Amino acid sequence: MNKTLPFLLLIFSLSISAQNLSGKAYYKSNTNSGKDYSNLPEENRLRFEKMNKELYEKSYMLTFNNNESIYKEEEILKETSMYMQGVLAAMESYSIQSIYKNHDTHRIMEEREFLGKKFLIDDTLPKLDWQLEKESKQIGDYIVFKATATRKVDLNDYRAQALKNNDSIKKQKKAYFMITAWYTPQIPISNGPDEYSGLPGLILELNVGRTTFLCHKIILSPANDIIIKQPKSGQVVTFDEFDKIAEAKKKELKNKF
Repeated sequence: MNKTLPFLLLIFSLSISAQNLSGKAYYKSNTNSGKDYSNLPEENRLRFEKMNKELYEKSYMLTFNNNESIYKEEEILKETSMYMQGVLAAMESYSIQSIYKNHDTHRIMEEREFLGKKFLIDDTLPKLDWQLEKESKQIGDYIVFKATATRKVDLNDYRAQALKNNDSIKKQKKAYFMITAWYTPQIPISNGPDEYSGLPGLILELNVGRTTFLCHKIILSPANDIIIKQPKSGQVVTFDEFDKIAEAKKKELKNKF
């Protein structure tokens, strides 16, 4: 890592890092489809914007303590048209139920469902070469600092679907993209939304490709009183094994239909 944290903030972070912390962080995510509807008639523009909102705006909760966390999508009742219910159901054929991270063992476990079958991905926690910046801003009650990294991803992964609108990478199987995180040393938990972590503070805002995660509420407990259970259901595979299974199944379905 590029050691560019301001000295005083680093001292502050270290002074409270020994505390046992647990709590819950609530995030909202939004994905920019990359499409411009501004030239459409107002009725059509509003309809497409509503569809994008239903498709790409989601809410998540990260439950954490000093060493472990579990990340899940929140169940929120929405008024959804019959058409959009069908689209969402199709998208759910490739979904993640929960993401468990353990920083002591450097393991990540993801409960995924693909075409009705459950998988439990058990693998090494992804490690990014974060570059810490001096740039800062405020999110709610917290001062956050900027960190950036690049990552190579499989474009079949659900996290990279929005990137496929980029003509330059449509025919590629993998691509690099920039990740920008805003973390707060005021909460010295090396964690964040989705599968991201590894910074000297909780990530409150994360920009991954065209998707933005923003934390809008934090409930902290000074005592390590939250018990986090790792997921156990599903066929146990690694990330690479899951990608091969998913790719083979997609080819089978393509040939069949």
